[in-house]
Amino acid sequence: MTTHESLVDRLRRRGREAPSELLYTFLDDAGADADRLTCGDALADAESVAALLADAGLAPGDRALLVYAPSLDFVRAFLGCLLARVVPVPIAPPNPYNLAQDLPLLAAVARSARAQAFLTDATYAALPGYVAEHPEATLPDLPWLATTGLRREAAPARPSPAPDDVAFVQYTSGSTSAPRGVLITYGNLAHQLAVNARELDLGPEARMLMWVPHYHDFGLVSGILAALHGNGALWMMSPLAFAQRPHLWLEAASRVRATHTVSPNFGFDLAVRRSTPAQRAAWDLSALRVVMSAAEPVRPETVRAFLDAHAPCGLDPRAFCPAYGLAEHTVGVSVRGRASARLDRAALESDGRVEPARDGAPAVDLVGCGRPSDGVTVRIVDPDARVERGPGRVGEIWVSSPSRAAGYDGLPDETRETFAATLGDGPAEYLRTGDLGFVHEGELFVVGRIKDTIIVRGRNLHPQDLEDSVRSCHPLVRPGGVAAFALRGDAATGDGLAVLVELRDPAVDPAQYAEVVAAVRARVVRDHAQACQAVILGAPGAALKTSSGKLRRGACRAAFERGELASLHVDRPLEAVTLASVVEGMDDGLRAITRDLGRWFARASKARGGRTFHKRATTLAGYAEAAPDDALPAHPLFAPGARYPVLVRHANGVQDDDAAWDNRGATVRLLDPARGGDLAAPLLDLLLTTGRCFLAPTAQAFVRWMSGSPAQREAIARADSAVATAAWEMFRAPDSYTAVYYYSKTAALLVARDGSRRYARFRLRRPDLDADSGFVHGEALLPPDSIPRRDDDPRAPDFLHAELRERLARGGVDYVVEVQIRAVEASALDCTHPWPEAEHPWRVALRLHLDRALDDAAVEPLHFSSLHAPADLAPPAARSADEPASLETVRQVVYEVAACARRDQALPAPLAALMR
Repeated sequence: MTTHESLVDRLRRRGREAPSELLYTFLDDAGADADRLTCGDALADAESVAALLADAGLAPGDRALLVYAPSLDFVRAFLGCLLARVVPVPIAPPNPYNLAQDLPLLAAVARSARAQAFLTDATYAALPGYVAEHPEATLPDLPWLATTGLRREAAPARPSPAPDDVAFVQYTSGSTSAPRGVLITYGNLAHQLAVNARELDLGPEARMLMWVPHYHDFGLVSGILAALHGNGALWMMSPLAFAQRPHLWLEAASRVRATHTVSPNFGFDLAVRRSTPAQRAAWDLSALRVVMSAAEPVRPETVRAFLDAHAPCGLDPRAFCPAYGLAEHTVGVSVRGRASARLDRAALESDGRVEPARDGAPAVDLVGCGRPSDGVTVRIVDPDARVERGPGRVGEIWVSSPSRAAGYDGLPDETRETFAATLGDGPAEYLRTGDLGFVHEGELFVVGRIKDTIIVRGRNLHPQDLEDSVRSCHPLVRPGGVAAFALRGDAATGDGLAVLVELRDPAVDPAQYAEVVAAVRARVVRDHAQACQAVILGAPGAALKTSSGKLRRGACRAAFERGELASLHVDRPLEAVTLASVVEGMDDGLRAITRDLGRWFARASKARGGRTFHKRATTLAGYAEAAPDDALPAHPLFAPGARYPVLVRHANGVQDDDAAWDNRGATVRLLDPARGGDLAAPLLDLLLTTGRCFLAPTAQAFVRWMSGSPAQREAIARADSAVATAAWEMFRAPDSYTAVYYYSKTAALLVARDGSRRYARFRLRRPDLDADSGFVHGEALLPPDSIPRRDDDPRAPDFLHAELRERLARGGVDYVVEVQIRAVEASALDCTHPWPEAEHPWRVALRLHLDRALDDAAVEPLHFSSLHAPADLAPPAARSADEPASLETVRQVVYEVAACARRDQALPAPLAALMR
């Protein structure tokens, strides 16, 4: 075989010189041999198809769309096109039971490829009649040529193709964009098939077995054309037969003594789950020399599970062969991966640094895809700057080799952008793969797709990692139906994360939806310290895929955002800041402060220090209506007509922190109307106390105050008069509790509908009160250690609660929620300084009417937190201990720790990691 011999010449020569040599065998749905082609048969049947094409008037260079069910009829038609020099265009066959959905894609490809005819088999013989009766199918008016059962006849002689001639058009799977036709030349095939033979130890004695689709580059080039090239005989299975009975694959491999086989990652998972130890005990897989995994990311746990399950079958673990390729490179770039890497997740996600994982730090495990094949050059490139990245950095994978395809059919601009990229160090042209990866220990590692990458608050999250985490989080999750994708935000809020999971049984009791959603959220937080903005539950098939089984994450996102994704349940709470995102990214100083304070609060909550506590709360329910004010920014909370179910909870204690009985606080909870006013479904929690200032602007200042002696606090107050004023304004005068105002301690970041950003503080007051004048102003520099209340005060400890119930009995309790707005600037978060009301007046945002009291038993299980806030009204999070927002960050964490300790509840995963 000479290197310049084309596949057409090779078919003719092998058909003449070795007519009885077995070339192809097709297995039926039971795994038995159903159809065979020797080299002589393949040549004769291809001649018959070529004659049919000539009789139909198709000339060399014309295009024919191949619409075939899995069978050797497809092979006959494809080889016949090659002989006739007609360019075959393989395509995923439409589902006969869902033609209305699949025919538009068939029509689009036919128009894109400028086809002159459809070739088909007996399975689709009735399709032209269906199209005639359904004009909405809008297929091009082209002849349909059936190639099944043709009478053998010789075809007109055609000249041998040149290396630059197009052999076929491979339509990409459309995993990240609309399908496009890739022009594969005979020269591309010659290089790729010769490389495969060398790299994979292929030759006349090899026995290949494949179930991957015949129209996909993996099955077509690495299987059908590899066998024609002389790389061995091929046994083919239908992918539908494999999906229904996965054990048939390796059962057949054992029977035919297969030496080479291939599968995407999900196929190995399915083979383990859907076969039994008893079935595997009957198989002999010792002949397998190459078990290739490609076409989707290779997961380490899949490799381990597959090799462990089939070790008793004699499978050599060295046969497992991770690889990487794509249609635009004919098929393969690198093979025989042997390396693995356990990398620091934060470094990888934050700025693409490849660093070994530290003990105890979040890590990601990756499998190498091998060294680039002979004649293949791989560069790791900054996709924006178009300069090569140094060692240990992630970038776009650029490839140059004779396997690089000629371009996209009919798309010159996209061809130049994708197939003719250049770097500044020379004239070489590269294929831009759109995949992200790096080279480590000489091997290529692939971490994701550029277009699929999810960027949340500066972190680059690869959806494959998220999907791998979620697959096993709950027994009802179908592992093959998980998709993670970005939800588009704006410049202020950024993107969010959505996870779609298919349920094994779509008829599952809806009462179990919450259990699955909670498992998904918990697993993503545990493994990735990231919150899900949306969790979508769907029936099998909800996750949109290409014809070859690749996830179409972009299509899932678009369908979800249009409201067209087939879902059983969507859980999309509105909070933008979660414990995971609060803890994420803290520097070591803030992490240490938060950890130490969290432990202190937890001990205080458990031991209570011998103090007497009067945990008393009154919760009233009613409704809140927006009170529109043109001076307020346009925001959903202030929208005309906005109305929410509401709770107002008065408590002896601030934010559930075990404070003394007359340190009063209130929570205003707006409920989510879309969830039926469920008490446990907060749209917004405003946590408020009677003081309008706090003692410190930052975490460092707070620690100095909390840990200081009276003399040290005195020194702090003398150094900053605002601290002394704040210390007194934490407390109200002894006689002013019934005329109470409640204030939020720190600001929220309010994002208006026009994208502008402001800080907002809230307060709750009775509508009949005038300006607040109830604060204590003492003569001493600092207030006393306890709240100033006279010893002879005759009122009972729960007098406020009694007064509330009296007002309720008289016709209801009314409040207003006011908001104070100011521009975004650092000092706005320093709440030792009240915002001047002359410059930033309080304006009524909501009017509340409360008409009933709730039983303590109904409210006690509820969890009130400033984290419950919509994406456009969230408390800002700090990353270092001297940022003005760091105090609120610490408060959010330590109060959660204290509440969990008091209730003997397990800490959420990000807090448990922080405490450790």
